[in-house]
Amino acid sequence: MFVIQKLQIILDNRIQTQKNPYFSRFIFHIEFIFLENKLMKKKENEYRRAEKEEKRQKMEKRKKYKKEAKK
Repeated sequence: MFVIQKLQIILDNRIQTQKNPYFSRFIFHIEFIFLENKLMKKKENEYRRAEKEEKRQKMEKRKKYKKEAKK
């Protein structure tokens, strides 16, 4: 919701400052696409980090069980 409000403000500012509102809307859509991609990449990175953390914890458990089995 916050991102959409921010983009609306950007669009309003561009329409006021430029003579051609269609060009301004085009710029707005490009900025929106970039922001959307940025958010998607951020979510993908968070997901990858979570997967790596799960794998690391599993490996630690395996090592712990192997050490206990050797004793």
